[in-house]
Amino acid sequence: MLPRDWRTLAWISAAVVIASAPAWTGTWIYDDWHMRGNDLMDGLDDVLRVFGRTSVDYLKTSQDQAITGATYRPLAMLSLIAVQGISAEAPLGHHLLSVLLHLLCVAGRVFALKQRTHRSIAVAAGALFALHPVGIEAYGWINGRSDVLAGACLAWLAYAARSQANLRMRALCFSLALAAVLSKETAFVAVLGMLIAEALSSRGATFRETLVRARPAVVAGVAGAAAAVGVRAIAVGLSSAGAGAMLLTYESQPVTRVARLWAVALQTLVIPAPRTMKSLAWELSQPLTAGAITLLAAACLLLAAAAWKRQVRTVALVACAAVSLIPTLVVSHGFWQGLDRYLYMPAILLALAIAECLPKEREPRLRPSLARGALAAAGLGFALATFLSAGSYANQAAHFSAMIETRPDDPTGYLAGALWLWEAKEHETATALLERMPRTELPPPLASQLVTVLGRMGRADEALSVLANLHREHPNDPFVLYDVFAVSLSRGDFERAFAADLALDNKRMFCSGRRALVGSVTREHPEWTARIAAARATMECD
Repeated sequence: MLPRDWRTLAWISAAVVIASAPAWTGTWIYDDWHMRGNDLMDGLDDVLRVFGRTSVDYLKTSQDQAITGATYRPLAMLSLIAVQGISAEAPLGHHLLSVLLHLLCVAGRVFALKQRTHRSIAVAAGALFALHPVGIEAYGWINGRSDVLAGACLAWLAYAARSQANLRMRALCFSLALAAVLSKETAFVAVLGMLIAEALSSRGATFRETLVRARPAVVAGVAGAAAAVGVRAIAVGLSSAGAGAMLLTYESQPVTRVARLWAVALQTLVIPAPRTMKSLAWELSQPLTAGAITLLAAACLLLAAAAWKRQVRTVALVACAAVSLIPTLVVSHGFWQGLDRYLYMPAILLALAIAECLPKEREPRLRPSLARGALAAAGLGFALATFLSAGSYANQAAHFSAMIETRPDDPTGYLAGALWLWEAKEHETATALLERMPRTELPPPLASQLVTVLGRMGRADEALSVLANLHREHPNDPFVLYDVFAVSLSRGDFERAFAADLALDNKRMFCSGRRALVGSVTREHPEWTARIAAARATMECD
């Protein structure tokens, strides 16, 4: 007979497998296509080389290094390459591993919550997290692997850090912290924040008692996170971690953008509606709704109340969850799809924060039948939302169709669909879809993508017109300047191209991408070599 907790987890796991079936039985979508035919991901021999490679190596495009910094996630890539090396053409293995990691995360979360609150609350919270549609982007999409892997490590680290501080648990804390940070960079903030909260005073314990019990786990976990940074420094160096610099140098209104990001994140977590990938560039360009503002204000009031009651662990965990989301702003400056996967780890921290405020010894005052009925109804609703969300991960057509149907005013789905259809040689359908796309008040990343799509379709004059308007409206936007440089260079308009080049030099951005473009154009037009060399003689990036 299985122990009670494991029987409960088995039922939750069965519900997750059924609810997410459209996703894990699906095929490749979005960035998954980069894996197919990639000679750095096509064999088990590449497993041994993951610790010396960054995202720039795998994507084979140097522009991304300037946008996000070179992401270094060797464990996540190892898991992808290992499955890809065994079965390169079958996405099922990837999907099954992702679902398994999600279920592992759910189990860790339930056990961690049991240490902090009553079992019934822990099981209910674990079940709702398991079935919440916000998670499908992390475990239903193959390349969401870094989030679900880091999340599983974080959940079990929360359990190990509160367990008996013996040598085995210290080793486990070290290993889980190391693995989390080597799976995704933002796990560094999540791990440190969770460990710091663990070292703070808890209900009914003096600071000294708490510190003595927590010190071994905290020290081991911090050492693991630091070791992960050391591994990166030795393997690829720290200079490629440019995301923070990008965020600080980008000309925007950071306070406003951070507040809007938090509001969107809260709305996504609190309202478990069916969803598919969003574009942060579009979401953060929209005015905040009254509902989002109300949620943000309510969260601030609750946090202030927790601080007033000296619930320091709750405050620390919420603050950590909020801070760990800020690097997400970096991807809002490019044509990136997805928001939900970035909420996977913060959701774990928020659950731990809430658990610290709830009773542990006393069961909530609800009739057992009423509590079970309410949980069953909520679980069924969450499962249905997850099932509908999972359908958008079945294939590429379902993916962009879902984006268009759920958000017809968001240009992202139209752009992604038109480009994919054009590459699939369905030119008439792609053109018709692009004509349906709303074009009013496009934020720079989406307008830039429109220029790219029009260029691929051979509509050069229209692309130049869009780019000219974009440059007038956003003359200092680095993505716009990069587009001006690329288009002008390819057309031989060197005066305009290198004016944009010089402006980008002042921002220290897209250096490797610009070099690659110059090399490509020089190979195509060798007669321009001398003029290009003279124009770039003073460029700092060289």
